[in-house]
Amino acid sequence: MNAPKILLATLAVVVLLPACVSKKKYTAIQLSNQTLNEKLAEANRQLDACRGDKSVLEARVAEIQNKNEHLKDQVAQLN
Repeated sequence: MNAPKILLATLAVVVLLPACVSKKKYTAIQLSNQTLNEKLAEANRQLDACRGDKSVLEARVAEIQNKNEHLKDQVAQLN
């Protein structure tokens, strides 16, 4: 009766111990994760800024195209 319990306990230890991560590795992984999250947040801020710039530039292009059409109409009227 004792042998199966010992065998089961030994098997559990063998299976569970390799899955454990040392405190040093865990801390390193946490730091790496934090660094990556900060980089992601910065990249998202830059992306938002680029999208804002794009909107401004698209509005300027539309305005310039509108002025160009108006000038073309004026030239056509002069001819």
